[in-house]
Amino acid sequence: MAESADAAAEDRKPLKSRFNEYIAATSASTAVKKNGLNVKGFKRICDDCKLLGKKMNQTEADIKFSKVAQKKKEINFDEFEKLIDEISKAYKEDHKSVEDPVLAIKDKIELNGPKTHNATKVAKKVGGVDRLTDTKGYTGSHKERFDEEGKGKGIAGRKNILDGSGYVGNYKNKDTYDKTH
Repeated sequence: MAESADAAAEDRKPLKSRFNEYIAATSASTAVKKNGLNVKGFKRICDDCKLLGKKMNQTEADIKFSKVAQKKKEINFDEFEKLIDEISKAYKEDHKSVEDPVLAIKDKIELNGPKTHNATKVAKKVGGVDRLTDTKGYTGSHKERFDEEGKGKGIAGRKNILDGSGYVGNYKNKDTYDKTH
């Protein structure tokens, strides 16, 4: 129990540094260096730190951000703290057991940094792939596409490749005359 508390303390960063991390994470896709947090970054904080609920949803986060930012597109750290005070009322309605919602929100933000969204993931092998790559299930002419080990023969397994050598240009299948007569 004490080890997990130590590990959580290592992951905890001051609110200001987490605020800056989210600014960097939301401006990473653009060439413009941002000085404040935009509404996209704030919604990302709400999503990553699991601040959303029935009352405190994406729309409510958008409204609260607009209320604090007024006509600006970005907010600074002082305005961010005001925004936390604003959302604490809606957060309290979703989490009735929380005594101090402002402190609970700040704790969640300090413990959770930006997560990777829409990142490339390694494909998992699905059940249907095993069935399709099992050569024992193939019958008829499809069975001949594979050798004894189950490896594909390539073009030789799909087409009858004729030997075009012979005395006459259109004579195919050299040395087969004696076999058929």
